[in-house]
Amino acid sequence: MKKFFSHFLLFLLTFFIALSQEKNPTILKIIADKYSESITQSNEPIRFNFVRFGNIKRKTIYIENAGTSVYQIQGITFLNNGLGVFTFSSTPPVPVTLLPSEAIYITLNFQPDKINKFYDTLLIKFTEPFDFIYSVPIEGSSIAFNLLYAKDTSEFVGTNNFSVPIFLKGDPELTEGIPLNFTFSVCVNSKLFLIDRISNGTIIENNYNQTFNILTISTSNIILDSSTKIVTNLIGRLLLSDQDTTIISFDSVELDIPGIYIQTQSGIVSLLGICVSDISLIDFDKNMIKFSVPQVTSFGTLKIHCDYNFSEKRALDIKLFDILGKLVYYKQISLEPEIELPLTYLPSGIYRIEIEDYLTKYSKIISVIK
Repeated sequence: MKKFFSHFLLFLLTFFIALSQEKNPTILKIIADKYSESITQSNEPIRFNFVRFGNIKRKTIYIENAGTSVYQIQGITFLNNGLGVFTFSSTPPVPVTLLPSEAIYITLNFQPDKINKFYDTLLIKFTEPFDFIYSVPIEGSSIAFNLLYAKDTSEFVGTNNFSVPIFLKGDPELTEGIPLNFTFSVCVNSKLFLIDRISNGTIIENNYNQTFNILTISTSNIILDSSTKIVTNLIGRLLLSDQDTTIISFDSVELDIPGIYIQTQSGIVSLLGICVSDISLIDFDKNMIKFSVPQVTSFGTLKIHCDYNFSEKRALDIKLFDILGKLVYYKQISLEPEIELPLTYLPSGIYRIEIEDYLTKYSKIISVIK
């Protein structure tokens, strides 16, 4: 028995796993003098990472008889029948007798048919010189590539309102629909196009700075399949009568469905406006209000700081919505550098505040703690 163990360990010394089509294969060796008994399982699983479903990826196991005994491989199987995604072939086919210095190549195939992670075990059964099963864990992950982009809307010529569609292009290999809820950020490089709302989902945060209009948007009820979907429409106002070429870019796409990866592509939107508004870009900058609202308030009063550089008397519509979207507070308040809202009557929880006047709309998620 000790002689068999010695020969078998020498046999496994030449066992390695190599990626087909890779220039530098990973070599896994078992050192004979570190073991006093037979090894029954590979120390390293074979991993097929991020294979687009419908595609196929292959890896090869190479086993050489480097000892002096004759080895018989009676059969090769999967513990879970390959789960419908793993298959194999061997050269030469089994059963096979391996004389000293002879070898067998086992080619593993992974072809996922859905978005998921798959786990199985390859079982290599030896019958000579001793009954023995050597197991190799196998892992596979599938992915779907999708593209988020804005369509060129240069054909839109209107008065002062525009709707820019945002698209999600499905993976053509996707065979079944997947409900998709995700959050992403969109940056609009022009203040001429003021975004008021979206057709699907919620604007979680809407911030302006000196260059960009940055929104964080959460969408829902998107069934991801092989077709192209309109995720949402950015609905807003064009504030100048001149042509506005706006670049819309996407980043920070967040979702929790394993296997879905959304690529982003910027869109160029040319808006040919015939707007009724007589507000100029300079006037717009001068009349901007920058709001500062704390993320968390725990004192029963919410303090809103307003930064502006004009003397015009303006009224603000301030609304609070609960987590279900129900309006729980509304008041029209005169613009001041600091505004205090009493929240003592509201229970602890998550709320969304909206502040709006005829030029500006601000939205933010806040936490009320008591």
